[in-house]
Amino acid sequence: MKRLRILMMAAGVAAASVVASAEETVAMTTTGSWDNVVSFSINPTEDHIVMTMIDDAGAERAYETNKRNGQWEELKAISALNDKCGVGEDVGGIFMTDNEQRIYFHANYAGGEGGYDIYYSELTADGWGEPQLDKKISSTGDDTYPTLTNGLETIYLLRHQAVSDVKKEKKESDKQSIYYSDRNAKGEWARALPANVALNYGYVMDVNIALDGKTMYYSIREDKKDESRIIYSYTMLKNEWTLPVKVFNDDSGYDYYSPRYAGGKVYVIKSNNKKRIRAGKIMSFDCPEANRPKATVNELGEVIKKGAKTPVAADIVVYDPTTMNVIGRYESSGFSGIYDLTNRSKSRYIVDVRSKGYSYASYQIDYNESEKPQMPRAIVLFDTIQLVMSVYDAEVFRPLDGKVIAVRQSDKAIIRSTKRSDGKYVMSLPLGSNYNIIATANGFEENKFMFKLEGDIVFSEFERELALVPQKTDMVVSVVDAETKAPLSAEVELRNLKREETIRIKPSEMVGGEAKVKLRTGDKYDMTVSGVKSYSFHNRKVEVKTKDAMKEVVELIALRANSAVRLNNINFETASAEIMPESYEELDRLVELMEQNPGLRFEVSAHTDNVGAASYNMTLSNRRAQSVADYLVESGIRADRLVTKGYGMSKPIVPNDSEENRAQNRRVEFQMIGEE
Repeated sequence: MKRLRILMMAAGVAAASVVASAEETVAMTTTGSWDNVVSFSINPTEDHIVMTMIDDAGAERAYETNKRNGQWEELKAISALNDKCGVGEDVGGIFMTDNEQRIYFHANYAGGEGGYDIYYSELTADGWGEPQLDKKISSTGDDTYPTLTNGLETIYLLRHQAVSDVKKEKKESDKQSIYYSDRNAKGEWARALPANVALNYGYVMDVNIALDGKTMYYSIREDKKDESRIIYSYTMLKNEWTLPVKVFNDDSGYDYYSPRYAGGKVYVIKSNNKKRIRAGKIMSFDCPEANRPKATVNELGEVIKKGAKTPVAADIVVYDPTTMNVIGRYESSGFSGIYDLTNRSKSRYIVDVRSKGYSYASYQIDYNESEKPQMPRAIVLFDTIQLVMSVYDAEVFRPLDGKVIAVRQSDKAIIRSTKRSDGKYVMSLPLGSNYNIIATANGFEENKFMFKLEGDIVFSEFERELALVPQKTDMVVSVVDAETKAPLSAEVELRNLKREETIRIKPSEMVGGEAKVKLRTGDKYDMTVSGVKSYSFHNRKVEVKTKDAMKEVVELIALRANSAVRLNNINFETASAEIMPESYEELDRLVELMEQNPGLRFEVSAHTDNVGAASYNMTLSNRRAQSVADYLVESGIRADRLVTKGYGMSKPIVPNDSEENRAQNRRVEFQMIGEE
């Protein structure tokens, strides 16, 4: 703090005079052959100049030129700026940003805020764009000679100030003072404030900030009639500047204006003081070491779109990693993708890259050990991501065959997915919007979630899971005695034929011979009722077609003499006694029943429909009955407990007048015929 106080005290006394920093007149070199230059700006590589000049009509207009093969090309008028001028209107104080993508200037166009206002123009594929009035920085008075720090975080300009509040003395003109403004959190200019008194003494003619953002060059007249001289100052803290000093001595009677630093040289406009005309030639001289800006590192590259490699206009923000204060805001060109950052050496930074509708990139760079560029030559951003969805059954965790869509919140547009594999769906989603991701499948409740792609997106592929809850139908299973209708407590098994699901009801869970279950809507079940002593088992298919409540009544037949029980799902090869494999499960239930009742003897009977000759059907039914008995014996049932009988087509249970009825008549039954 002691050093800061001394610095401020020195700034306070600086209004009396400036201190020369050079004792000898410097050698100057002419740049170009142009006369009547009023203001100019040169790029860091010293091969592009924008300038304002007095034309033949006495108006100040804007031009530009490039150096090719060591020679400056013919001047080209900047039409976007000049054509906006009416009678008595001028452009001046031109300043070009270091990346050559924007020029700032002052003009007194009609419709401005005051006399002279601050405007800017951006470079497009067709040249410089329409001038834009920067209302946030322009006042109702005259605002001139804008200059911005590298990164466009602070703007300096001249604002006219009256010498006093009393009547002006004869021929006394308003003075100009250096003002500055910083961008706020919204990126807008704050209210402009006067720069430190150390800078604002005498008659300030113009102002320019160097690449390091801390070195200022400007020209002043210490007295109204003095020659204009080039001044240098350096800031260590915000708006606390060192004692301004002259960059060189010159007693030749010439004025020097619009200092610009580039390539170790100071470029100035040299004009004849005696004529009092602020126009002349552009000159340059080697800048004394003590008056040079601090060293910087240039980061030059491009921002492109992934895959297409087309240019992307992106906002590039540089932060101090310790304070997270914004140091600079840059842009990549929308038609070339080029970005150009200049950072001070011996420093660390965080660089964030954003563009609406594109991914986000962030880099940490440290120039303390190396002053070489560390940013990538090409920053690749993507504008879509791949979302891979896994859709599965919430209960059995198996993949589902369904569909997944994304509904964009902004306009309700629907984006459909494609199936990659079982339960896997993929879709491409443009960035910059939020989406409702919705998964559906037949027989399942819809599931969805919000997928946000409006913020900073780093990854180009995401994986998400959506479990779908099956739709359920209430079903009551009622088990009764087939003859008396008395309720029975049985063991019920419902096996889903479409997926891995088995529901079991214990006899103890039945109340009054009934039990409630929830089955999946749209599925088909194999229901087996068994476990009641001295009763047969029962098997049937149950199809759950709707969400409406169901009731299945199962009548169990008591195992007593002459009671016949039909075996469901016993199938044979066509015109054959060979049992088909899907019949084994039902036959195994019969094996279990006979094992539970070891003292009972049974008749196994087979029946056919009326298709074919009666003798053939009788023979076929006998063979089929024997095939069933053979299966039971092979499964451990004693042969002496079994009797086989074929009835052919002699005992139909329904008329043979349809294929459905004939299928019912083709059956196998078992009947208890006695006890041992």
